[in-house]
Amino acid sequence: MQTTREAVQTPPTDMPAVAPAPSGPASSTFAAFQFVELSSWSFRLVWLGFLVLHGLCAFYFALNALLYDKTPGSMLEVTFVAYNVGMSMDDYPALTGMHAIFAALHVLLGVTMVLWSLWKRRFSFGPLQELTLDSFNGRRKSKGFFGVEGAHFDEILAVREIVESALQAYQAYRMSQLLVRPWLNRFYVGMLVVNCWMAPLVHLVFHRNELLRRALSLLCDAILDFTAAMVVPAVLMFSYYDRFDPETWGFPNALWYDDVWTVKILSEFQIMLVMSWGDLASRCVFSIGLISCIESAKELIREKPSLSPSTAGAPVTASAPGKGEKQAAASVVAQRRSTGRLRLWESFRHARSQSLRRFLQVLQALCGVLGLVVIVLHVYAESTPRLEQCLIQVNPWLERKPACLFLEWDCHINHDSGGSATVTAEWDKSSPTSRG
Repeated sequence: MQTTREAVQTPPTDMPAVAPAPSGPASSTFAAFQFVELSSWSFRLVWLGFLVLHGLCAFYFALNALLYDKTPGSMLEVTFVAYNVGMSMDDYPALTGMHAIFAALHVLLGVTMVLWSLWKRRFSFGPLQELTLDSFNGRRKSKGFFGVEGAHFDEILAVREIVESALQAYQAYRMSQLLVRPWLNRFYVGMLVVNCWMAPLVHLVFHRNELLRRALSLLCDAILDFTAAMVVPAVLMFSYYDRFDPETWGFPNALWYDDVWTVKILSEFQIMLVMSWGDLASRCVFSIGLISCIESAKELIREKPSLSPSTAGAPVTASAPGKGEKQAAASVVAQRRSTGRLRLWESFRHARSQSLRRFLQVLQALCGVLGLVVIVLHVYAESTPRLEQCLIQVNPWLERKPACLFLEWDCHINHDSGGSATVTAEWDKSSPTSRG
């Protein structure tokens, strides 16, 4: 029996590494490579980032569940019914349950990360990610067509990006009609454009590293979905928190005599609250997509294993020459017989790969064009002139005239007698769609 020693080379610890690919013929699945391996500190930062993201999402959904649970029978119910804001009070239990479910999911995922890490005495994302490892060789198991290691991951992600971007574009259109804070509207439009362009950009920059490209695409999609779907409503909610009375679960009556404040909050309530079942469905799409991106990214990332000196210098036993020669010869004969079929399969797979690549390019181009269209519409809306005595003005897309939610006409300031012709002429300067 002959023995040989092989030196084990470890990759540098200052950059992500890809687990070595198994030997053998290439496969159309994602089995040729397994993980993005991070250094110890990088993995801890990613672990902490996921935990913070779960915590923020759980807090947001729990806060909304509390809002919908306590509103029936409170001062807010009187306000919503009087001004016809939001859905019917009979639907509020369903809204409470939906937000409570998503809050519980994020709490469960975050607590699982912490408890499993304490149990293993090392940072870990949880048992579900570790169960995807093969205990013998540490390679990932395939999860089928929709898995993160699937051959059609890029196409599925691109389709999802287009659907989410289209829903976000409609939300941006609603915000252009309802948001009275220009900076917040610009922030949302900026996040939407980044979301449209990020996936094609990541695919272009990291096209040679498929594993790292998929991990970055998932991370970027999760962060952008969280920012676009939750940050804007949360900012609006906390902007009114200082005047909110928790005892009556409403706002003081004196505030409703302020016409400007009333118009402003009633307009922004339509962004904070779920307005219809379609609005609820779109929010569920964002929430499910966010959880899916986070969990898929967890499957692709792991901490780089450290090798002890004894492991690095361990002898490797080789088989004696001549053992298994008959099996090897039979394998060669079988391989020669299947050469023709392999060539035919490779030709078919190459043609299919080219078609999928073109399909992916079309999807990414559509996503990029959508981002460009959003920029053009937003800049055009921002270029509309401002009315002198418009106290609350918004900038809806595709509107040629200024949209004024609250117009104050002072005859004394304008040196006008208040005739109907003058008032009508001034009123006609604003967009008719903004008149309540």
